[in-house]
Amino acid sequence: MGRDYRGDADVYAAIVWYQCDYVLQCEYVGEGRVKSLLDEDLQYEIKYSKKIVDATHCETHVPATSRPNFTVEEDVKFVPINGLSSVREKYDQYLIVGGGKTGIDATLYLLDHGVVPDRIAWIVPNDAWFFNRDKFPYDDNLINFFHEFFEGLSDDRDKTWQDVYLRRSEC
Repeated sequence: MGRDYRGDADVYAAIVWYQCDYVLQCEYVGEGRVKSLLDEDLQYEIKYSKKIVDATHCETHVPATSRPNFTVEEDVKFVPINGLSSVREKYDQYLIVGGGKTGIDATLYLLDHGVVPDRIAWIVPNDAWFFNRDKFPYDDNLINFFHEFFEGLSDDRDKTWQDVYLRRSEC
């Protein structure tokens, strides 16, 4: 019987990755076939022994390369983060949408370029969590740290994430 590597996340992930084919710039069309997004005449047949996993729900959508998931009126000047450096006119008001790293970058960019803080509005979630990456070196203790961290948030009485949230908001 072989060793069970599931407790060792790095080794287990490497084994799983080794057993998988990752097909880039393609769209799954069904029945084990994918077609290239770059060449419409190019298709591949994926041979598999157990199952095909469609991981497109794991796709990352970043503001710099995606359209917003909200409506922007025609008379509104909408500028994605990667377009800020090309703005050549002054606006009375700037509105930053999103409290993640990109929202922070946009806000700091405007401040660094002399925009008065009173002219910047920033829409952020009420409950944002940030981790200082410098405090989380990738080593054997990282998985244990996060396990203990999230375990410390929950209680035996909690049945759902909403229970955890409600109990934590009472603190």
